[in-house]
Amino acid sequence: MSGRMTRRGWWRGVGVLVAGLAGCGGSTSLEYACDPACPAGFTCTAAGCQRADLGAGGGDGGEAVDLAGCGACPAGTPYCDGNQQCTQCLVDAHCPAGQRCLALGGGAIHACVPGCSDDARCAGGGPASCCGGQCTDLQADVANCGACGHACAFERATGACSGGACAIAACQAGWADCDHDPATGCEVSVLSDTSNCGACGTGCSRQNAIAACGIGGCYIGACQFGWDDCDGLDANGCETAVLSDARNCGACASACPPVPHARVACANATCGLSACDQGFADCDRDPGNGCEVTIASDGKNCGACGNACGNGQVCKNGGCTCAQCSFPHAKSKCVNLVCLLDACLPGFADCNGSSGDGCEVDTGGDPRNCGGCGMACGGKTPYCQGGVCSDITPSCLDVLRGNPQAQDGLYTIDPDGNGPIQPFQVWCDMTLDGGGWTAFFVGINGSPNLFAHFEDVDVACDDPATKCMRRLPPGLTTNNEFLATCGNAAVKFTVNQSTLTYFSTGTQGGTWMNNSNVAAVAGGAKAAYAGQTWTGAPNNKGWIVSAGDRQQPSTFCSSYNVNAQWDWCNGVVDVVSPIKLMYR
Repeated sequence: MSGRMTRRGWWRGVGVLVAGLAGCGGSTSLEYACDPACPAGFTCTAAGCQRADLGAGGGDGGEAVDLAGCGACPAGTPYCDGNQQCTQCLVDAHCPAGQRCLALGGGAIHACVPGCSDDARCAGGGPASCCGGQCTDLQADVANCGACGHACAFERATGACSGGACAIAACQAGWADCDHDPATGCEVSVLSDTSNCGACGTGCSRQNAIAACGIGGCYIGACQFGWDDCDGLDANGCETAVLSDARNCGACASACPPVPHARVACANATCGLSACDQGFADCDRDPGNGCEVTIASDGKNCGACGNACGNGQVCKNGGCTCAQCSFPHAKSKCVNLVCLLDACLPGFADCNGSSGDGCEVDTGGDPRNCGGCGMACGGKTPYCQGGVCSDITPSCLDVLRGNPQAQDGLYTIDPDGNGPIQPFQVWCDMTLDGGGWTAFFVGINGSPNLFAHFEDVDVACDDPATKCMRRLPPGLTTNNEFLATCGNAAVKFTVNQSTLTYFSTGTQGGTWMNNSNVAAVAGGAKAAYAGQTWTGAPNNKGWIVSAGDRQQPSTFCSSYNVNAQWDWCNGVVDVVSPIKLMYR
């Protein structure tokens, strides 16, 4: 059994023709006999054994299966190729839809592999189009979307194909499609575009600053001329006018130093005197020593620099008069040895018409005589500030003057009136020693509870009633009284210029400063325990009110942060009692 067809007759070895004649005009039938006989599923044709379902024409390609050199091929590789090897296929039609017949291993074997040569090979429920030798779904393939070779590609974006149309699936990190035009891709860098910072439509701006956009969002790129970011808070921009802020004159934390009997100001980033205290003048034109002349009593500069009093006269309240003449808050004159009230000092008035008590009314702060006698404040503007009725007052003491029945609590004050400091809330004590105390430090006694240093910050105020620190406003002098409380104990005193400077600007005194006029006020306070104030040193920040160095058991209260040696409240170890520093 050779497995090949017998070579008989004139068919040249491809099969045996058996002809049947059924008389003239009858039909002729042709039959072929293959020797050996074809296996089941195959028929004998002129070309040899062929799979029955391919038909007489040989199907796609018409190549027959020749079993002469292969014997009986198994079902998985039913075809015998030219190398007499059983193989999976000989032509594409032998493969399922979506596959084609390829010679592999240098032609050693033919196998069905995914692929196609035309759309017909892709029929059968799968992707219906043939693109680049692979069956493709033109409705969903990003490399062939809607048509072969039409890839969904966008600038800085991942593409998607849906319904045969391209769309942006996702932008690369840091980019966004803000114009919603796929043709431009993800065109905006949300890490640098100040109009779209972090997200489309999110603008980036900072007050008094050139804003910039980065990984963390919007931030200050640079401050505008004359402004700086002194509080370190990016959200409020460059909040400080360093051309005019006396606490930050020319640069952050560059405070104008206090000078005697004068208010300092910053103009064009340069410190200078803004006004002398009443009764003083700057006669030598040296801002370094402040307003050095007491024109209220200096006979050579009486009321003004260079105004000398005549023989036999003295200078009182800025006026030349006889020695025995003196009227409160007023200038006097002596006529024929008779003392007469000459004029009220600025900010005062003689409202009762009696010269005996001089000019008895402070028209700058008296709400009953605000700016002048009988000009009373009330309604929505109950306070008198600088001679003008207002809804805001400079201090707790002014609140109490406007309303003697005012209770302890939170009030809004504006210490500098129309100055650069905005109104803010403070705790007012209207009870202790007559009341009118304005709190500028509120916390819990002892180093573990410290939350802010006068050295480091100007304002740290979560709650004016329980946790707040503000440096002293401008205008306070060593004549102002101070009150320290720890629990129920309270003691009042006055401070020297170094302590006042420390509380006002954070400039450390570096040592202990003596307090004056110390007096116990309430709660069994020990006055001796408030004899001195620690004003900080480079590595020893925080304040202490105590009897002095190495006298820890004699400490009244403290915010000192270095160690627990000063955690005493009126002489008792304590880190839980509320404490306050106040002024009036």
